[in-house]
Amino acid sequence: MKLNDLQDLVIDLTPRPRVAREGWSRTAGYLVGGGLSSLIGQRLKKSAGNRKLGSLFSLGGRLLLGFSLFSGFSYRDPERDPLGSDPHFIYAPADGKIIEIARNVAEPKFIGGPACRITIATNLLEVHIQRSPIRGQVHYLFKEHGTSKANYLGLISSGTGSEHRVLVVQQINQASLFRLPKPLAENSSGSQQVWVGNKLELAQQIGLAGFGQATLVSLYLPESPALDLVCKTGQHSEAGTTVVGRFKSF
Repeated sequence: MKLNDLQDLVIDLTPRPRVAREGWSRTAGYLVGGGLSSLIGQRLKKSAGNRKLGSLFSLGGRLLLGFSLFSGFSYRDPERDPLGSDPHFIYAPADGKIIEIARNVAEPKFIGGPACRITIATNLLEVHIQRSPIRGQVHYLFKEHGTSKANYLGLISSGTGSEHRVLVVQQINQASLFRLPKPLAENSSGSQQVWVGNKLELAQQIGLAGFGQATLVSLYLPESPALDLVCKTGQHSEAGTTVVGRFKSF
């Protein structure tokens, strides 16, 4: 058996879902801290004069271990495969609930004209990994600071017979009640994992929401007769799996 075959076998046997690499240090830190606090608490409880302090350390250890489990859950990375290989399909970029489909909205940053906006609300318990909605190349990246803290990623489709500009915008959902308090949650809408010039396949990872944050992910598509939407508000989406539309060929 060749080394590559052995590596493929190990990957195939790896339990799913995995934990995204960005979450390893946080999850391991909580785990180690929780284990040490619990161990110190048990030692202190055996001393007659330190039982209350030992109980506090034990409680802190349990809380840290709980955060370790939640961190691993939050950064989970389930396997996602597109349903079909039609290059005209457009997939949801994020897990969550489709809360808005707006037609003929202005999008001057990348599309440069009227667009259709599909907004997905990702809550605290959803998978936080975002994926490429089309097969194409990254042509635009922009990180917006201030109160909105939004990430912009622009793609130009390839292999569809004609080029289409697609924009994905990721930002914190300020209206959501389901998020961790600021000392624990990241003060960011998340990270981008690709760069200008990168060529992306369908459902390839493009970003990750900030830990402990509920996120809004908006998908901007060029408004034209070639755009055919197949999604509706209230529908639940899975990144890289749910088809939200297609570019029709004439």
